[in-house]
Amino acid sequence: MGILRRVLLLLVIYSAWLCPLAWAWDIEDYTVNIQLERDSSFMVTEEIHADFGYESKHGIFRDIPTTYNNEKGQPYHVSFNVTGVQDAQGHPWEYAEENKPNFRRIRIGRADRTVSGEQIYVITYRVRGAVQFFPDHDELYWNAIGTRWDVMIRHAYVTVNLPSSVAKGSIRLATFTGPQGSTTSNAKSEIITERSVAFEGEAFLPHEGFTIVVGVPQGTLVPPDAFEQAELYQEASSAPDEQNSSAGILFLLIPLLTFGGMFITWLYFGRDPQMNKSVVVEYKVPGNLGPAEMGALIDSKVDQRDISSAVIDLAVRGYLRIEQKKSFLAKDYTFVCLKDFAADMTLKPYEKEILRGIFSLETEPSLADLKNHFYQRITSIETKINEELKQRKYFDESPVDVKTRYFVAASLVGFLVGLIIPHNFWPGIALELSVWIIYLFGIIMPRKTTAGAEISSRILGFKEFLARTEKDSIQRAEQQDIFERMLPYAICLGMSTAWAKKFAGLYTQPPAWFHGNSGDAFVYDHFIHDLDHSLNAMSTAFYSSPQAVSSGGGFAGGGSSGGGFGGGGGGSW
Repeated sequence: MGILRRVLLLLVIYSAWLCPLAWAWDIEDYTVNIQLERDSSFMVTEEIHADFGYESKHGIFRDIPTTYNNEKGQPYHVSFNVTGVQDAQGHPWEYAEENKPNFRRIRIGRADRTVSGEQIYVITYRVRGAVQFFPDHDELYWNAIGTRWDVMIRHAYVTVNLPSSVAKGSIRLATFTGPQGSTTSNAKSEIITERSVAFEGEAFLPHEGFTIVVGVPQGTLVPPDAFEQAELYQEASSAPDEQNSSAGILFLLIPLLTFGGMFITWLYFGRDPQMNKSVVVEYKVPGNLGPAEMGALIDSKVDQRDISSAVIDLAVRGYLRIEQKKSFLAKDYTFVCLKDFAADMTLKPYEKEILRGIFSLETEPSLADLKNHFYQRITSIETKINEELKQRKYFDESPVDVKTRYFVAASLVGFLVGLIIPHNFWPGIALELSVWIIYLFGIIMPRKTTAGAEISSRILGFKEFLARTEKDSIQRAEQQDIFERMLPYAICLGMSTAWAKKFAGLYTQPPAWFHGNSGDAFVYDHFIHDLDHSLNAMSTAFYSSPQAVSSGGGFAGGGSSGGGFGGGGGGSW
């Protein structure tokens, strides 16, 4: 392939020498700088050194695609806004933007004026919606030079600046050069610093592109939310005429009617019974609730904090011990089973399910062992906690079942969006907004019974007790006991740090259920730090699930020249 390319290059140069008019101008240097922002938008600055020789030209035009096909073959739009066109000295070039089918043309120059020789065009534009997000990384897949240039480009240099520093070892780079679809590369790439990378190539024949791929750790960039996505569709579409604008206003009545209907539904079927009395401080756990039940009841959902609080509660009650493993690289934690829990009638079903999830592999598993395994128990644990609350008549119906019903309704409307948006912009946007209205109302739709609303009020009173408790009011003999008994509840109510601070200087003996890594001497601050770290680690490990290998991006064998966003091409006029 390399030999064939060099032969073609020699033939093109030889043809240009024999017949100069066949190829009267070229691009000596093509420099691209991309400044990525945290919100995943980015600014592109293209500096194009065009050499027209003795030929007179008005200028150049630059065609940049704005419409692509997603993995389902549906049109996908990105937002593209030109911020300026200048020469090398910063003087503005006159330019005009023209909307073409699937791309935007920037026509630079004046019809009543011509130029010749070397001319420099610095084009700056902002792009949104052109970063891809995968389970294991965020990715910029960008055609720095498109495959639609009809002249030779002798040298290209591309730099990409990240919004924040990341470890060099976590940055992935790839390049593709050649005609559309080529998977080979004749370019160099380099990680310059923790915030910048560079790419370089040369001797690009007409219709040969230069595609770069930058992969950074997941979370480096923030994807657009649903409303931003809707805005992107609106910005990228061609300007609607007056009739379409009127139709758009009418279609916006759909989400307004959806909101009205969902609000009325919530008033009659989702709003909790109103308790017309003030919150009274509760000095004991209301209703003998477990911490996971309390956390699930107060916000009608089982989250990571609730399950972690249940684990600490089981440890305090003597069913397991948490041991911090010594490591110079990273902290890990081991769970030691202390009781045979299978036939224990005092445990609730969800508590047994948690213990089975922890000790299903071995009797002393580490958090690393539970990663990508414990998550299989999450749905069962959530169901059993909700069933416990339903049996206590705090909910008429399981919150999961209620939310699922509305989420299914939102998904059905979302299916219609996928069918309509490619062909009918305004109806699609109206339905997409309706999807999110139904989805968000579904989250708050689970309804407590009168008993559930009353116990929720008492939980607020108990939370007030935890907040008001001062160490001077606690008998010294009770200090360690009350700290440990109430700690799981402070965790589920989001007060663990504030609760721990109340016992600084009073809690002098290490707990039997948690062995830290602070040596022989017990240091309370070290214990709290290790405990907080273990809670965060548990929340991450318990919900961690195996991720599928990403596809559709520039890595994993799916990349090619011209396969990313951007690119296009240009010419002279």
